[in-house]
Amino acid sequence: MIKIKSLYLSSSLAFFVVAASAGIFLFKGGFSFAAAVVYALLLALSPYAINDARMGKKEAASLVFLALSLLSIAAGQFVFSFYNGQILWAGACFMAAGLLFIIVRAAKASPAPSEKKNDKTNAGLELAALTLILALALFLRLYKSGSIPPGVWYDEAQNGLESLAIAKGTPLQVFIPRMTMMPAMFFYIASFFTSLLGPGIFSLRLVSVAAGVLSVAAFYFFARAALKDVKLALAGAAMLAMSSWHITFSRVAFLGMLTLLLEVVCFYFYFKAMSRRSLLLSVIAGAAMGLSLYTFSGADFIPIVIALHCLYLVFRRGKELAAKDRRNMAAIFMTAAVVAAPLLIYAVENTGLFTKRIQDVSIMNEIKAQKSLVPVINSVKTHLLMFNYEGDYNGRHNLYKKPMLDFVAGGLLAAGLFIAVADTAYVFYLIWFLVMLGAGVTTISIEAPQAYRIIAIVPCVYMLALVALKEILRGLKAVNPSKIFSWILIGTVVLCAGALDIHRYFVLYPADKATYLSFSPEANAIAGFIGENRGDYAIYTSEGSNLYGFFPWEQKVICDFINYGKDGYIYMTADNFVDKAALSGKKGIIAVLRNNDRDEEAAINREYPAAGKKEFRNRVTDEVMFVCYYIDASMLKNKTDDSKPMIFYTR
Repeated sequence: MIKIKSLYLSSSLAFFVVAASAGIFLFKGGFSFAAAVVYALLLALSPYAINDARMGKKEAASLVFLALSLLSIAAGQFVFSFYNGQILWAGACFMAAGLLFIIVRAAKASPAPSEKKNDKTNAGLELAALTLILALALFLRLYKSGSIPPGVWYDEAQNGLESLAIAKGTPLQVFIPRMTMMPAMFFYIASFFTSLLGPGIFSLRLVSVAAGVLSVAAFYFFARAALKDVKLALAGAAMLAMSSWHITFSRVAFLGMLTLLLEVVCFYFYFKAMSRRSLLLSVIAGAAMGLSLYTFSGADFIPIVIALHCLYLVFRRGKELAAKDRRNMAAIFMTAAVVAAPLLIYAVENTGLFTKRIQDVSIMNEIKAQKSLVPVINSVKTHLLMFNYEGDYNGRHNLYKKPMLDFVAGGLLAAGLFIAVADTAYVFYLIWFLVMLGAGVTTISIEAPQAYRIIAIVPCVYMLALVALKEILRGLKAVNPSKIFSWILIGTVVLCAGALDIHRYFVLYPADKATYLSFSPEANAIAGFIGENRGDYAIYTSEGSNLYGFFPWEQKVICDFINYGKDGYIYMTADNFVDKAALSGKKGIIAVLRNNDRDEEAAINREYPAAGKKEFRNRVTDEVMFVCYYIDASMLKNKTDDSKPMIFYTR
């Protein structure tokens, strides 16, 4: 046994406080919100320095190497926080050192004690805590839903139009072709919400809100079953509920949240089935897997995770693997195949259409063009760095270029990932992480890193964070076994991570220019203008045919969805008739033009020089988004047989 004096622990903690203060004030420019988090975490560790501790040599060595690893990871996080590519290598070296210390720890550590379910947990308190977490998750996904995000994006509008078409009554589909090219589950659920609450983006986004909250609940039960610790399961559910990455995709009408929900459900029943050797639970896991294939493309990697883990079990256990285990493995995939059969049949019969979206974004296109694996190498690098250094550039997916995780969750992820590399007890999470990272790596590198394509990695990220937290608590328990101190540390970690994420999503994210620009401000502004003025004017809008690239179609879809089922606007042609009956009770016409609709602008100025003109500018770039011409009803001319075509005339 080794006796560790509280003096040593206290002086070490004091040193880290001084070091943190020096780093914050000398290198980061003074006190900040993040600095408060650092001090809170250090303060939560202080109770462990109160008393002398006795522990075995192996326990002491394990704790020392774990501490060295965490310090190295923290140093790497600190270097990354400067977002300086010239010193990126230093942060990577610190992270590598953290991995090395974890590997050495694994070689020296005593076997972990067998995990036992905590039967002493008060079921009432557990239920109350979970209910509060789910209520918080729901609140964070509905709060300011009318202003964050700042508009409707094309994909949401297209999803909405398809859902509305289903609500009106269309033949049953398992796959939505056209511009969508996605499996149909989301659209049928969305059609129910729109039928119940009416057309609109709020109804559509409620699908993601509901799936997001349910995924938090599913994650709690999965973490509880996998780690056999109620405290950690509650901590993980709370961190996921407040995760800015999770919140972002829970508040937009994308398909990804359904994938995430069914993924966690599938893995939960897979764990249960393998531990209990239950055929029924295997069938449920397979059904969840099969259903997930009707959601987003990230679900295609779920069978790969389970297949690789099953292969690992077969090779590791060999003949010791029970016949029931092999039966259950087969049952999972057979059930999934049966549930997904309609989609699989469609894929076989319409291979080109079914795989077009995947082929369009495949990194194989770049590999063939460059005749090199450099695109893959670059994609791997950017995706590995997205968690702690520089994340998704797309303002619809993330706070522009910021790491996907706050530095608390990011540090725990790194530690948990390193532990999973060194300890076979956590091999499932390592497989899960690498396979789901592959969902992004295998797509075009120009979009790397891609937070949405690897959305199915989010639960794994927080499971790895819990693995790290579990090992930290295990080490600290040897210093001081007090449950109160462990609750203080867990609570501090969760609150600090949550505070950083909530601040990022609800304060920093809406204030960022990239967020505003990424949600098609022009199309949303025009759609909003139409809604405000359709009662007083007949509104004609140009189709934006002079806009570059995909924008004309994108803006038309957004405008059609936002104004779905509402009269009052027509797309402009070169020769528009305006029925006098349509002008009854209206002041006249508003012509909505883009800034580069030169021919239409010239025609209006020629025929109606007295028309009022108003410009609407982008609040970020100050560029003119669109121009409105107000033509009074009394100005409108009748068309005669020999008159030239004009933009507007009455009949």
